[in-house]
Amino acid sequence: MKKIVKRFMFAFVGLSAVVALASCGHSHKYSWESDNTKHRQVCEECDEKTEYEAHVWGDWVVKKEPTLDEKGSREHTCTECGKTVAEDTDEKKPALGALTADWNAVYVQAPADWEEVYIHYFNNDDATAIDEKYTSVWPGYLMTLVDETKHLYGYQVPKGVSGLVIHNNAGVQTVDVVTSTERNLYVLGEADGDGKITFTYKAYTPTANDPELGKPEEVTIERVTIYAQLPASWNKHMIHYWGVAATTWPGEELTLVDAEQNLYKIDGLASTSGFIFNDGNPDGESPDCMKTGNLSIPEGVNAFIVSEDDPKAVSYAKYENGVMTPVELGLPEAWLVGSLTNWDFTDEANKLVADPVAKKSTLTVFIPEGAQFKVCDTTWGNEAAFSYEGQTAFAPVETGTNIKCVTSGIYVLTVDFSDTTPVLKIVPYNVYCVGEHTNWGDGFVDANKLTISEDGLSATITVTLEANDEFQICDATWGHKVTLVENENFSGGTGGANVKCLTAGTYVLTVSDLLTNPTLTITTPAA
Repeated sequence: MKKIVKRFMFAFVGLSAVVALASCGHSHKYSWESDNTKHRQVCEECDEKTEYEAHVWGDWVVKKEPTLDEKGSREHTCTECGKTVAEDTDEKKPALGALTADWNAVYVQAPADWEEVYIHYFNNDDATAIDEKYTSVWPGYLMTLVDETKHLYGYQVPKGVSGLVIHNNAGVQTVDVVTSTERNLYVLGEADGDGKITFTYKAYTPTANDPELGKPEEVTIERVTIYAQLPASWNKHMIHYWGVAATTWPGEELTLVDAEQNLYKIDGLASTSGFIFNDGNPDGESPDCMKTGNLSIPEGVNAFIVSEDDPKAVSYAKYENGVMTPVELGLPEAWLVGSLTNWDFTDEANKLVADPVAKKSTLTVFIPEGAQFKVCDTTWGNEAAFSYEGQTAFAPVETGTNIKCVTSGIYVLTVDFSDTTPVLKIVPYNVYCVGEHTNWGDGFVDANKLTISEDGLSATITVTLEANDEFQICDATWGHKVTLVENENFSGGTGGANVKCLTAGTYVLTVSDLLTNPTLTITTPAA
């Protein structure tokens, strides 16, 4: 029976061949037709085509090895049709690791709109690898301008550095940069999903015309005890610190010293450490996290008093023998004075707020178009220098040193007292609507920015929210939060709490008294 079946099948196949031959009238002469992913056979005489099939690739063959500066190439060939496809391979990745020279020149090509470039360095694996005399404490060090046209900056960092953060000291920073032992230039690029700037490794060869790069001065490290009077409402009382030694967020619990005063302490902290007092919230970026700003230890201070209402408001003291004595840290007074203040110093609202630890004073203010002003002390002395380079909103007057506003708006004025001559920086003030609908901290982008009125008194935005979405109206530092006017579709919004949407829909959010007592009113768009 098996033999009969075989003969029948053979006969059927043979019949099929004869039929095909009779239909075409010739024997097929196939050639290959292919692209980069598939191939098929095509008869050269009658154009009959087979079905497409995927290539059967052979092994990759390297044609050019990549280098640190140039891409390589490789190719592979289909074992059936002979199609060869080539592709580039990435440049060779530079070796990474801690820098080994006593001093190492590091260069950064920064975005063109950065007015200052700072470098903060550390060792990812072993903080003691860096000589503690040269410990970097946030915000680190101002880099030296090397080439203005290329936005190139440089700085010398000590042996043992394996990580960097490059930032503009205005809220924009890179991802953690792992240092390379083969590349000395870090070219900054686009922001990643978390809003941090990415980078690529490149090389820079210094020239004879380059300026001498700055480097950190030696500091004396002591182990000290510091005290903190913290809000009783916090769930925990913790400190996250960095520098010679570091914790991971939220840090370690402080030791209770006096329950009646809510006084806590930590022993053995390096005197050059930076630190943040916080309530132990594991999500340090959450608006519900209670925390101070970045702190350090000023001379003559060993105690910090944190406000119950605003943890960013910290005052300084000396704690000794059970007595807390306030310490006033001095900075020269800085006032905004000009046509918008009637050229006098009577209104304290025009006095910049001093941060002695950061050696800076700031003021957020509406400046109308055409206004002339300067920043100085009440004797008209200690005038802050202002650079107009890259500025479009401000211009110099024909005579004198006054600054003229070209574009009205709300601006943040910051005077840096780090150098002998105070330096003034002016940047636009922005306020955002961020929350669950923007993935919270990812929302500090133009699309979520409120439009500020021409007189600077109010700001608006239209948003679409789902039921139970929570959000905040605030600036990019989570400050300047608003108070919600009672609304049946929303709850919360008092004392800095999140505003919660109760009914899904599209709403117009309007903030009035923007700089003095920001109040949020929510309406539905007009039909």
